[in-house]
This record gives sequence, structure tokens and C-alpha cells, in this order.
Amino acid sequence: MKVPVLVIAFNRSSTLRVLLDRLLSVGASDVYFAIDGPRPGRPDDVAKVEAVKRAIQDAFNPDDGHFLVQSKNLGIRRGPPAAISWFFSMVEMGIILEDDCIPGDDFFPFMAWTLERYKNNENVKMIAGFNRFGRIPGPESFRFIKSAMIWGWASWRRAWVDYDPEFIRWRTPEDKRKLDRWLGPFPVRDYWREAVAMVSRGQLITWDTAWCWTIFNLQGLVIMPSVSLIKNIGFGNDATNTTSNGNIDERSLIQPLHLSFPYREPKRMEPDYYLQYRINRKEFWRTDALITNRFWKCFRTVLKSFKLGELLLNTISRYKRKLMGR
Repeated sequence: MKVPVLVIAFNRSSTLRVLLDRLLSVGASDVYFAIDGPRPGRPDDVAKVEAVKRAIQDAFNPDDGHFLVQSKNLGIRRGPPAAISWFFSMVEMGIILEDDCIPGDDFFPFMAWTLERYKNNENVKMIAGFNRFGRIPGPESFRFIKSAMIWGWASWRRAWVDYDPEFIRWRTPEDKRKLDRWLGPFPVRDYWREAVAMVSRGQLITWDTAWCWTIFNLQGLVIMPSVSLIKNIGFGNDATNTTSNGNIDERSLIQPLHLSFPYREPKRMEPDYYLQYRINRKEFWRTDALITNRFWKCFRTVLKSFKLGELLLNTISRYKRKLMGR
């Protein structure tokens, strides 16, 4: 398997070893490894990161050009983009796997074919390996969607060069109107605006919101296979973004399925709008309750700007406390 692969790891050697065994079994020969450094104030990270290094060296013994180890912890917002930028500084296209994303048998052939097929198509920004629903019916082998799915994916240097971690785009009113039309219904627009605001304020620590935002702003297309080709084994208390909290996440139950060659392409180069609607409803939809709460928060802010409004709010608060016996 000659397609370049980037493995992004941190401090979980147990999930990483499963991925390394998978890469060895498919004969992956051009594998790059990027490891984030230990977190300050977490002495247990030092031993865990060393265990990750040893696992990689035992399996692949990479040379310096294929091995990036951060001396300090960059975190989930800065670490993966730094690794991906390093990767694409050396390769034109390739596959990105985090240490808990385990490819099925048909993942690598599909990625190799689509990377080559769409390498010169500027409209296509990335290829997802994970299907949120496990399987979607229809004759096509894959669909075009708008949302980036980063559990096992692939892309090109030409696409990653536009990555916008500081959300520089979307400045002018025309940019905003264009993006609103692309995102679609208000609950979806509201979801992503709030996500961007939270990342910008440091309330949400992640890197992929900016990647999604980049693709949205460019009105790019994402390829999603008709069946999932990835299993995520990273759910648990030591995960960063997939902590189980004792509950079973339905995404953890999705298994890699078979996707046969030759692949059937969609008839039109445009998003599958119904499929995108289903994805939005599952993942990127602001609930009515949240929207209502935000409306009343804004309403209260406006009222407080007037003395009469502040008096009214204080009267309502006192009345509520009286009813509750406080």
C-alpha cells in the first residue's frame, strides 16, 4: 500500500498498537508519525508518551523525516493541524488517521482510488472514511456532502493550504450571506456560528471546527462512502473528544463494511441535500430550547439597557423567589 499515511498520536499506546498492527497487515510502507508532547502539570503523560514512541519504533522504526515529536504539548487545537501541515509539506496527497481510527479492509483501496480520481478537482476538499449512519442505500459507492468527517480521512496539499484556524474568512456581509445560503436552515447556521464563537473564545478546544468552517466558506465538497470504512475504538474516559461517561455512543457501534470495486460515482457534482439534512439533524442542529434560551438572553440584555426594563426584570425575579418560598 503506497499511499502516504499520517498517524497522529498522543498518549494512548493501547489504541495505537491496534492501528499499527492494521497498517502492517496491509503493507503500508510510507507512514509518517506525529506525536504531541506531554501536558504541563501531568507527570503521568511523560511515561505514556514514551510508550507511544516505543510502540511506533518497534513496529516501523521510522527515520527522522517520518517522525515528528513535539517537545511541548500543543493540545487538540494546535497539535493536529501542526502535524497535518508537516505531512503535506512533504507529500501532495495522503491519508490522515488518529490513533483510535481503525480502517476496514476496503478503506485503503477506496482512499487510493478517490485521491487519484479527484486530485485535480478543486471543488473536492477531502474524502471521509467514516459513514455516520453505517450504511446509506442507493447504487452509488459514495456521495458528496458539505460536512467534514475526520475519523479516518484523506486530502490534498492543495486543499489543506486553505485551512483557516483563526476564521479569517467570513468578514464581509456578502461573505456571510453566501455562507448562510450554503449552510442552509437557521438551526444549522446557528450551530456553526456558536461553535466558531466558542472556539474563538477558548470555550471549545478543538481543531476540526476550523477545518469544517474552511470547507464551508469555500463551498467545497466532501466525499463520504456509502458504507462506513472505519471503526473508532477511542471511546472511553481517557479520550479527548469521545468520552463515554458510562453511556454507549451509537457511533462506537458502527463497524467497517464492504465496498466493492469498481466504484459507482454520483451522477452530479453537488451535495446530496437529503443526506446532508440527515447528517445535520444528527450532528449539527441547534435545538429549539437552545435557540429560545439565546433569544431570551438577548431580550434580557436589551431590557437591561433601559432603567424601566431593569426594574421590570428585578420585579419578575422577586416575584419568582416569593413563589418558590425563598
